[in-house]
Amino acid sequence: MHQRTVLSSLGLLSGAGAVIAAQAPGPASAPPPLHHHAIVFDSAGGQGLSFGGSSDSARIRGETWLIRAGTWDIAAVAGPSHRASYGLAYHVAGGHAVLFGGWTPRGDLGDTWLWDGSRWSSPTVFGPSKRVSPAMAYDPARGRTVLFGGCGDARGETWEWDGSAWSLVVADDPSPGPRCRATMAFDATRRAVLLFGGFHQGEVLGDSWAWDGSHWTLLTAPGPTPRANHAMATDPAHGSIVLFGGWAGKPDTLLSDTWIWNGTAWRVAEEYGPRAREMPAMAFDPGAGAVVLHGGRSQSGRALSDWWRWTGQWERR
Repeated sequence: MHQRTVLSSLGLLSGAGAVIAAQAPGPASAPPPLHHHAIVFDSAGGQGLSFGGSSDSARIRGETWLIRAGTWDIAAVAGPSHRASYGLAYHVAGGHAVLFGGWTPRGDLGDTWLWDGSRWSSPTVFGPSKRVSPAMAYDPARGRTVLFGGCGDARGETWEWDGSAWSLVVADDPSPGPRCRATMAFDATRRAVLLFGGFHQGEVLGDSWAWDGSHWTLLTAPGPTPRANHAMATDPAHGSIVLFGGWAGKPDTLLSDTWIWNGTAWRVAEEYGPRAREMPAMAFDPGAGAVVLHGGRSQSGRALSDWWRWTGQWERR
């Protein structure tokens, strides 16, 4: 299985089931180069959120970063324990970001955390089992955050977060098989969540699936080559979904291609853009009116810190 082990010291924060008290303020600064992290933005575009991830020192991190107009600041709050490879989505109907699971050197995680714009809380809820790199995306058509798969034991489950509780959805066959390190994003044309790729039992996958809240549909349109550890985000400015990069399944073979899904077909976009990488963070920034991409791990194994914007072409920020 392609899962490069990241070793570090781990500092755990207690307080599950309650709002966590604030820590001493952190300085305003730029984050270190990161990979295996995620970014989300609130629906008004006023604030972006990123948490933890892994840096070049092989350290699993636990900072909460807030992003405004491309400027990063450490939030002076405590919250989730240090982790990488978690799931993260912004749950518009509830006005909060929801973070689930992830990986630490001490083992996989299965906790749920909510960010309300100023503090973290950890509700005591039944939910998915411990897992790493689940695919997560918000479905605004139904007001649900969808979670699929994840590393660990074979995972082929579909879960939904309604703003206060998780539910396991039993979908009719066919459905995507177990996988981890896949991605999901909302397809406004189909009014469904699109899932692409991932990794399972030594094989990288290249299938596209759509989830409408009741059924999974396998999409037959040809598209990106099989991959895992890629990035994908909804692009409402262009009515599409943007997919970038990832791992092609061979040792240290990373990708730098950009693909666009328009609701019915995939197309490959221009070649110029970010260099080859896996596990970058990517999301639509309403304030910038564009999909933005940050960091990732390079072909040489180094963490990256560059910041890009997709406006129909890639622009370095």
